[in-house]
Amino acid sequence: MENLTINELTAEEKATLCCGKSFFQMAGVPRLGLKGLRLLDGGTGLNFEQLFGDFCSESSMEMESTGGMASSGSLNRVIEYFYEPEKLQEEDLPLYDWIKEKLHALAGCEYAPGCFPSGMLLGATFDPEVIYNMGVALGEEARLYHIDILLGTPNVNIHRDPLGGRLFEGYSEDPYLVSALAPALVKGVQSTGTIANVKHFAANNQETNRVGINETISERALQEIYLPGFKACVQEGNVLTVMSAYNAINGTPCSESHKLLTEILRDEWGFDGSVVSDWGAVYHPVEALKAGNDLAMPGPISPGPLLDAYEKGELSEDDLNTAAGRLLKLVVRQNQANGDDVFDIDSAAASEGNAGTFEANAGTFEANAGTFDVTMPGVSEESLAKLYEKSTKAAYEAAASGIVLLKNKNNLLPFSAATPGNLLLLGSAAKKLMECGSGSAGITTSRTSSLAGTLSGNLPGHDVTVLSPDTPFADVEKYLETHENCIILYEAMVGGMEGNDRYDLGLSAEDDALLKKLGALKETLSFSLVLTLNVCGPVSLTEYEESLDAIFVCFLPGMEGAHALGDIMCGRLAPSGKLPLTFPKRYEDTPTFLNFPGDGYEVHYGEGIYVGYRYYDKKKIEPAYPFGFGLSYTTFALSDLQVSSELFSGEIKGNVTVENTGDMPGAEVVQIYLSDEKSTLLKPAKELKFFKKVHLAPGEKKCISFSFTEADFASYDPNYHKWIAEEGYYQILAGTSSAPTDLPLSRRVYLKNETPYSYGLHSTVKIMYEKAALKQALLDLFAAEGWDRQIIETNYQYTPNKSLTEIFPKAPAEVHVARFLSQIATVKHD
Repeated sequence: MENLTINELTAEEKATLCCGKSFFQMAGVPRLGLKGLRLLDGGTGLNFEQLFGDFCSESSMEMESTGGMASSGSLNRVIEYFYEPEKLQEEDLPLYDWIKEKLHALAGCEYAPGCFPSGMLLGATFDPEVIYNMGVALGEEARLYHIDILLGTPNVNIHRDPLGGRLFEGYSEDPYLVSALAPALVKGVQSTGTIANVKHFAANNQETNRVGINETISERALQEIYLPGFKACVQEGNVLTVMSAYNAINGTPCSESHKLLTEILRDEWGFDGSVVSDWGAVYHPVEALKAGNDLAMPGPISPGPLLDAYEKGELSEDDLNTAAGRLLKLVVRQNQANGDDVFDIDSAAASEGNAGTFEANAGTFEANAGTFDVTMPGVSEESLAKLYEKSTKAAYEAAASGIVLLKNKNNLLPFSAATPGNLLLLGSAAKKLMECGSGSAGITTSRTSSLAGTLSGNLPGHDVTVLSPDTPFADVEKYLETHENCIILYEAMVGGMEGNDRYDLGLSAEDDALLKKLGALKETLSFSLVLTLNVCGPVSLTEYEESLDAIFVCFLPGMEGAHALGDIMCGRLAPSGKLPLTFPKRYEDTPTFLNFPGDGYEVHYGEGIYVGYRYYDKKKIEPAYPFGFGLSYTTFALSDLQVSSELFSGEIKGNVTVENTGDMPGAEVVQIYLSDEKSTLLKPAKELKFFKKVHLAPGEKKCISFSFTEADFASYDPNYHKWIAEEGYYQILAGTSSAPTDLPLSRRVYLKNETPYSYGLHSTVKIMYEKAALKQALLDLFAAEGWDRQIIETNYQYTPNKSLTEIFPKAPAEVHVARFLSQIATVKHD
């Protein structure tokens, strides 16, 4: 099997490999004993909705023999109540029993998959280590159910607009943060033998008209904002599959873009894996395959169109062999890996560095797995219990690391046994947090946690009351009147949805009305109001902010989110999450306000590279909460920013000291930004280029080292079609968020570098004329040659962008040129 080559397959077998077999399976080569691979969305856990649906579609004849209960209504109810079968209707039970048997046959046990935090919360962790551990858990659970490829591990599409329906799946508005975090998930997943998949390539940034919408994006914006996350997953994560997107970029569908799928992805970045289309994103099969899209999904897809094109000479043998050959490598790889039926949880080790901090921080952590009804040889109760504990721990740690504290008036938090008053949970998410999104990111599981239960366990003696969202406000008011020093924990939910973008930045009508009433009530009654934003993206809090005593953002935190939030509220660990995207005061302030979601099937990325904080900085618009912001229960101080040299080329090193100046253990994220003082290209005011999450005991300090190469100072110049690090002065800024007030330390450095922007005979008249030292050198050259200086004045007035060589009356003497170049060589770019 190891020596199998593509030449041993028939043309039909090759074409069949390139076409989906079922909705979530790709074909194998039965003649050679190679089974097809099973794919499933898995960025936040195994998507059983997809798996159950695939069972039904691939086994319709078998289902008919068991009663044929595959109506969409029955299937939807079975998915929703799979772990609460008592809620099913009588007519649903045959289908429920049949699916349960199929699931048991696949895994050999009963094991509920984990529901893990969304990408947005992972971005808020600023911690690749916890993301790696989550990837390991995802990969292990996929192996248990014989899922070969986990789709969307990760989703690296940039947070372009805060109303994006699937914004919660992506990590950040900042390409550097995405690039630094996303490869960790890839490495974690693939360390288990499961194949990771990065999506959606590229710039799939909205749900409105997503299938086929044409996005007009500048070359520079693509290179600087929308491609770096994919590049990092390829080059740092060594991801084995990439998913092509529904949308078109500059007129070409992504699944048919030779520029994207071959020239950039493979030739430039070195990707040697397979490209899988998004489901239904292949509009023209032959064109897509020739461009570099290897597998068209979903199935069943007939190989007929590919075979017809091959026989007519419209599809070359080389193109067919190349695509099928890549897929054959995956099939052989997984068939070999799946040859051993023993499920060993220790085959992929989680990062050892995290285990200690988890145990130290998680005072109430328990993983009570129960029994798994094992029936398959090679699967043991012990291995399943270890997997259950590992995945629960990974989910908790990620949630705990990513929950963000935005406000803590008068240090109301954390709660303790000495906190006066009772706790009242209200709001749309009061009974149960929304743990995941819907569609591809939806998870069916019995594993969950309770905020009320965690608070009750952490605060014995305190009354914790939960009121449903439809409780009459008169009852809420009566409760507050009869309970002194009450603390209201308001859990507000705003969900995201595949296929649809949000309409505004508001909360739900119910949450909006109740928060306004509570705000008005605070004028006559004494109580505290803590808001938790259980949301898929930014929301506007302008109308409530003044009445709120504390604000948390937990995004979509997975099955352990309520547990982690309750522990943070009670001080068992300090919050350490940082916003991975800007929260604007109002939608009109956003960079995409006039360009989202576009006009029909056309959208113009008019903001260019100015996405997120890059835009707010440049326009000097103060957001509600800036990128990188997040509070702790303790305090931190940064000091002693040092650099190896103030004049450098090649590489510069530096360090900064961070100290916990408070009285509680905690973690701070040291953030380093670079700012170009004066540039040829227009640039953002600053860009994140380094971060480090640091855990510190009270009074403890650490020196954090960093280094930058010329590439870190570079911008993409579309005129030269390459990255250029311009010579000149830069500021290295150190702090704890992107807000200017949170960047107290800076060092000025000078990068000495030869670039197309360097001063020379190719420089324009405008550049030479407007800098005194350069102008004098030019005047000296003209004087030496006996030329009329009026030539310079005239060209500056009428054709300032001509190069010097274009205005010279004739070629100057070599000695004069040498003197001129010697003069300008000492002139700095400032």
